[in-house]
Amino acid sequence: MAVSLGYGTSETGSISYELIPRGDSIGLLLPGVTAKIVDETGQFLGPGESGELLVRLVYPFLGYYGDTLATHAVLDEEGFVRTGDIAYFDDAGFLYLVYRKREILKYDNYHIASAELESRIRTNLTGVRQVVVIGLTNSDRPYNDRATALNVRMDDDDGRPDLLTEQRVVDHYARTNSAGTQTPAWRRYLCRITAYDRQWKGNA
Repeated sequence: MAVSLGYGTSETGSISYELIPRGDSIGLLLPGVTAKIVDETGQFLGPGESGELLVRLVYPFLGYYGDTLATHAVLDEEGFVRTGDIAYFDDAGFLYLVYRKREILKYDNYHIASAELESRIRTNLTGVRQVVVIGLTNSDRPYNDRATALNVRMDDDDGRPDLLTEQRVVDHYARTNSAGTQTPAWRRYLCRITAYDRQWKGNA
């Protein structure tokens, strides 16, 4: 059975479709869809350059009912919708998703990928079956994200939860941070989760 990929958002509907398979691409833009890739300053980026994907349709998204602040945040001055996805186009116009912009944690002007923290926690740390890292608001400094690791414990051979503590996770990250990446301020929670679902492209 052949499976084709499509991509869209709640605000825009369908954006692209995989009419012609091409590696990890999510296809070409559908008729009536205009898109651009921009950097953090809003400057246009060319083929092969990753930035936030903004799209505009023939029948544009007008906004969220009763929420002007959210509408202003998601629409740019030309009526393009900010998807929150980091993507790029190749020279032939095929679209590729890289990661979710909103899965980047910000802490004191540092941008930290949740996937990087998850990888470090999973590496050589016993007792972790699954992990996802999210950012929670720091009440004292609301512009900062506090990294929060949600861990699914792995049972040992006797059926007892392995000894996985908050401090072990934090200490392990510090020991494996040989590249000198900025260490985030961790929110000291150890959430006991039995399972969670991961979608295509790794979203939890």
